[in-house]
Amino acid sequence: MRASKEASLLRQQQRRWIVQVRGKCTTRLCLTEVYDARITELVVALRKARGEEVPQSADVAACLAVADRASRGELSAILAKSEGWLEEPRIQELLATEQGVVRQGEHWRIDLDHDGIPDNLIMLTEGTMRASSAYARAGRKGAVHHELNLFESGIMDLQVVQLNGRGYVSSWRGNELNKLWKLGDAGFESVCAFRAVQALVENTVGSGLPVCSPDKLDKRRAVEFTLQHAVDAIDIPDWSWSKYPIAGMARIDIDNDGQADNLIRVSFNSSAGRGCSATHLALIDDTRTRIPKSPQNKLLFENLAGCASLEAFTFDRAAFIEIDNGGGNVSVYQIVGDKANPVCESRGRWDYEVDLVL
Repeated sequence: MRASKEASLLRQQQRRWIVQVRGKCTTRLCLTEVYDARITELVVALRKARGEEVPQSADVAACLAVADRASRGELSAILAKSEGWLEEPRIQELLATEQGVVRQGEHWRIDLDHDGIPDNLIMLTEGTMRASSAYARAGRKGAVHHELNLFESGIMDLQVVQLNGRGYVSSWRGNELNKLWKLGDAGFESVCAFRAVQALVENTVGSGLPVCSPDKLDKRRAVEFTLQHAVDAIDIPDWSWSKYPIAGMARIDIDNDGQADNLIRVSFNSSAGRGCSATHLALIDDTRTRIPKSPQNKLLFENLAGCASLEAFTFDRAAFIEIDNGGGNVSVYQIVGDKANPVCESRGRWDYEVDLVL
């Protein structure tokens, strides 16, 4: 029975690899690289199935451990504890930097180059984008400091992990684990990259309700915006964000009071912080030219709105609002009168695979 389950799982993984990895290659070089990596993964899996010892470097073991922890939502268990916050004079001393390079930051004493000697690592988050940078200097005599800054690649967040006395820096693209880094002679070196294969989702609220059941998703009916409206650009007092009406209107009883409402979509863009874009919802008046102030619009336009997109759907003749926060984290609300009642809550996490070089 166990062998049958493992074979079935392997077939599923192979089909997924064909679509999500091999299927994205457009060059011979890409195909060669992904096939080499996949063959290595299958050889490792076969050796494990036979009970054979699989030789692994400490870095490979670290990559697999980080992927496993992240997939199970337990990465916090291997995060390294910092020594505290430091100001520029002490940082200059530890990193041997000139004045003004790093003014302040969080400090770790951790073996990043894996030579058995603790190194000094300073991490700081700065700018309106709140982007993280890492500065490290090896503990051996005569070493110079090196910087890890991936802002131009869209990597904003860095974390420090520790496994079996060896330190690494993990980088994140949004809420997805990106790469694992260690300190080399010439600077930070990528040890491995991670692939977010799929979002695993589990209901944390409303699991017993039909509208929340994964088996009933095909019964939800997305609202269609086939009618027209004439709402002009929306005046916004805050220069850092904007809202513009999207063409199309729907007739739907969004607040479930027995009367159909005029619902439109609104494009939202924010330049504050890291910025974001989303689709919001709003009710318009009977002239189809204005968004009136109402308790329902306060909910749709302010309380439920943000950097997450809102979608409306119907289920068993009732209307609902779905808010997708990304990564499988989805909330469903039902508006009744001037209140938004939470109905479903699902929490997702990424299932990570590792691009290994054995």
